[in-house]
Amino acid sequence: MDFFDRMKNNIMTKTTNGALCYSTTGNYLVDINFGVSKFRNMLNNKESLWEMFYPALMQNPRYALKWLLYLRDIRYGIGERDAFRDLLYHLIVNTKVDSYFIKTCSIQEYGRYDDLIDIYFRLYDNKKLSKTKRINNIKNIIINIIKEQLNLDLNNSKNNLSVSLLAKWMPTESTSSLKNRRRAKILMNKLKYSPKKYRKILTLLRKKIDIVEAKMSSNNWNKIIYDNVPSKANLLYSKAFINHDEERRLKYIDNLSKNKAKINSKALFLHEIVNRYKKEHERNEVLESMWKNMLKPDNFSDTLVVRDGSGSMCQHLPNSTSTILDVADAITIYCSENNKTFKDKFITFSQRAEIVDLTSCANLYEKLKKLDEYDDCSNTDIANVFNLILKTAVKEKLSKEDLPKNILIISDMQFDAVNNYDIDSLFEIINKKYKKAGYEMPKLIFWNVSYYDNTIPMKNNKNGLILLSGYSTSLMRMVCSTELDPFKALKEILNNERYSIINTITNKKIKEYLQS
Repeated sequence: MDFFDRMKNNIMTKTTNGALCYSTTGNYLVDINFGVSKFRNMLNNKESLWEMFYPALMQNPRYALKWLLYLRDIRYGIGERDAFRDLLYHLIVNTKVDSYFIKTCSIQEYGRYDDLIDIYFRLYDNKKLSKTKRINNIKNIIINIIKEQLNLDLNNSKNNLSVSLLAKWMPTESTSSLKNRRRAKILMNKLKYSPKKYRKILTLLRKKIDIVEAKMSSNNWNKIIYDNVPSKANLLYSKAFINHDEERRLKYIDNLSKNKAKINSKALFLHEIVNRYKKEHERNEVLESMWKNMLKPDNFSDTLVVRDGSGSMCQHLPNSTSTILDVADAITIYCSENNKTFKDKFITFSQRAEIVDLTSCANLYEKLKKLDEYDDCSNTDIANVFNLILKTAVKEKLSKEDLPKNILIISDMQFDAVNNYDIDSLFEIINKKYKKAGYEMPKLIFWNVSYYDNTIPMKNNKNGLILLSGYSTSLMRMVCSTELDPFKALKEILNNERYSIINTITNKKIKEYLQS
């Protein structure tokens, strides 16, 4: 690292409320991982998204490629669809990634088969690119993957075995969408299927998949098996199920309350449940059951959860009815519920820090109603939280061991300045207060939920620092990491066997991909 790189790493920036922070950690993969929540706001400016990823790709290619799979991973990763598709497309366009990479990565295993279909048509519609041998090879390998899976599914269906969801995501001729009708015709041609054969294959496989929307559109509501309804469908069609199949649906809901039925929810984000629940005026058994069914962290303890309740958190997420505060509320309640040390307790802050105790609340509905009482949204004084912790420690003469080992801060990171004259960053000032009081700063975990900014509150911390962003419960694995360095904590996730497929691509091959 030369002198100018070192200077770049020390460039300071300010939050919208004036607190000094950093513009980068010096590790571009950590930076982009901390900025995931703003990706949805960048989708109209796809070049900016690539500009964030490209430095990480050049700085640490193998881990950047693993992270790309982690970004899409619905089950164990961040679960971002559109940002992944944009980045994968730009990776293909702006590097020399080839068909071997596409086939090796098995993209559909981390997301859905329509990820491949989407990439195929982005490349197909780029007439200039489509003329090149490399791009044609990539398109051909995608068609081969689709055809091989359809053949496998047909064979499995004949033998009464399970099939993939590919047929669900294949475009059809009969759709009202002009774009999808065009895509269906192109795929028929590339797969060498007649329209009749194409329709027959999709009809057969979709029947095997048991698509709930098909039963709804054909008015076969009584044939819907509610235990099997996917997560999103349960959230979207809850009222429709009552309107068209009231007796069976109410019986199913009653069975849910008695733990005699199951419900799918793991493909949802926490805030999707919370946002829907905030519109309800009474307890909703479907939403309660979905919430209870979310994945639980194994080792979340000795962590004080801090929730940002300031005014900037009330902004809506792009193309969504959910707000940033919905996200923070959902993550906060989820973390406090699963906190072995401070169960159902946390701190919320705006102008002042307040202690919230949800132990008297019997369900999610009551917890959300209780949280509504803490509606001060005047400013974002995070320093007040640490002042309260230090004041308690000094006044009660507590030892270091008596204080929380970790502090998890769920925020859009737009903290207030302590004053306008400091040359130190906000958390350097807070760290000095800890030292002056005879204590050490605990491990800090920043969960960024902002969609419009990416200021870095800290670059390092003696007792540990984790920087993460996004909406998935799978991120709790990173929250619970014992690593003290943000990059090591991220590498711990990316070194999981799930992303080891990237290890099969040689260094020589990766170098070839990135040659200009």
